[in-house]
Amino acid sequence: MTPSTLVPDKPHYIKDDFVSGQDVRWCPGCGDYAILSVMQKTLADFTTTARENHVFISGIGCSSRFPYYMNTYGFHTIHGRAPAIATGLKLVRPDLTVWVVTGDGDGLSIGGNHLIHCLRRNVDLKIILVNNEIYGLTKGQYSPTSRMGKVAKSTPEGSIDYPINPLCIAIAAEATFVARTFDSDPRHMGQVFQAAMNHKGVAFIEVFQNCVIFNKDTHLPIVGRETREDRAIYLENGKPIIFGKNKDKGIKLNGLLPQVVDLAANPEETKNLLVHNAKDLSPNYSYLLTQLEYPDMPVPFGIFRDIQKPSYEEMLSEQVKAVTQKKGAGNLKDLLYTSEVWKVAAKAKDGIKPVSEKKVLESATPEKNYWHEEEYSSLVKGSDAKPNKDKLQKLIMSEELQNFISKIPPIIVSPEVSVAEVIDKMHEFPTKGCVLICGEDKKLVGIVSIRDILLKVAGLIKNPAKVPVKNIMTTKPECLEKTAPLSYALHKMFIGKFRHVPVLDNGIPIGVVSTRDLIEYLTAPKKK
Repeated sequence: MTPSTLVPDKPHYIKDDFVSGQDVRWCPGCGDYAILSVMQKTLADFTTTARENHVFISGIGCSSRFPYYMNTYGFHTIHGRAPAIATGLKLVRPDLTVWVVTGDGDGLSIGGNHLIHCLRRNVDLKIILVNNEIYGLTKGQYSPTSRMGKVAKSTPEGSIDYPINPLCIAIAAEATFVARTFDSDPRHMGQVFQAAMNHKGVAFIEVFQNCVIFNKDTHLPIVGRETREDRAIYLENGKPIIFGKNKDKGIKLNGLLPQVVDLAANPEETKNLLVHNAKDLSPNYSYLLTQLEYPDMPVPFGIFRDIQKPSYEEMLSEQVKAVTQKKGAGNLKDLLYTSEVWKVAAKAKDGIKPVSEKKVLESATPEKNYWHEEEYSSLVKGSDAKPNKDKLQKLIMSEELQNFISKIPPIIVSPEVSVAEVIDKMHEFPTKGCVLICGEDKKLVGIVSIRDILLKVAGLIKNPAKVPVKNIMTTKPECLEKTAPLSYALHKMFIGKFRHVPVLDNGIPIGVVSTRDLIEYLTAPKKK
């Protein structure tokens, strides 16, 4: 055998290899300790995947601390969104084994929508839903799985909500692997985790967990050591459904309803017992098992459903390959700069040949292009002299402020000029509406508008000729750079309720944008 044909041995791990070393911050006696320990041991004993290729993703809740305690990669994400984030990771890194750890509140309340769609898509994720029928992290409110009548901090008179059965949701969403286990049987839990890990496609596992603080022993009537054999069923594929301390009870169908039979008193019923078939492609049988609920019926544990169908990431990969083969490899630049994209452009200047609107749109490249100034009228006006909204929009998006304000010089004075002189300049140039105040370095230090005159001068200053304008100017005004498009100026003026905004070139004002100027510029044809 040549070295190239050697198959590497599977990674050899012990449980401690998956222990992160972080202090585990769960309440003493919490069932999450058992779930964590079994997961670490299961990965050590059965994984064929390198430790760094396991990822644990969680939302919010007590169980969602899981990623901190696993010596693997992981994400502690936001409430209810772990399935969505895990889906994204699996699509870009299908080689990873991605685990989602959630709770009955995180996964079935705010995250219910994300969970359902993840299940129906059959994304190759391993989802563990820890069900203690309470909100533990937020100190004891009832959850979507809390039983009717549950007295909690948010239901002091008892819950009147019908509870969700997590497995019903999973099977109704056509999940390909659905199972249930509980925290006080580590052997069974490990077997279920191993089976989920080996399954190709979405695997959903509900784990009955004991919250010792806010919902202590809620599952004890079913999984307690004294009652477990008579109230819990361990499902085994291909075998009749039998339970009881002496294996003397079974389940058969009476029409469409499951029924408990006493085999000791009626041994002939053995031939009528339901035979567990997790491979049934129809969800009908597995859904029927979810209806076995305490106290009327014993509760099943094990693998309810385990079928195969193409996973989401496999189908996506095939789709991408097919499209690439048909159309060739994609190009991000071509995607961003399609024929539907227009460009921010400037008018012709400095001897550079202008480019028409049609040319700009057809080229769709990020290099700078220029508008014909003469084309303004034909761009904005149609043949019937009515505004062309599409062309006007493109002009607003493309025209730079430096081109717009070049023919509209601002009024600029020093901070020491009197208020009276500023008022005189406003009378001299009534269309400006504001005066810019600049220091010796020619950089803008403030602005005075008609509004400032009305609010700070009229009736308040007796002798405006003796008051310097710096006493009434607005300091640190909102400004725009000369390369900003008209559209940005409109946005800033709308948001800030400004009528005038200075335009700067490296801190030095070169003009003012006003609402009046914008209206006139955009509605009146340009003169050649």
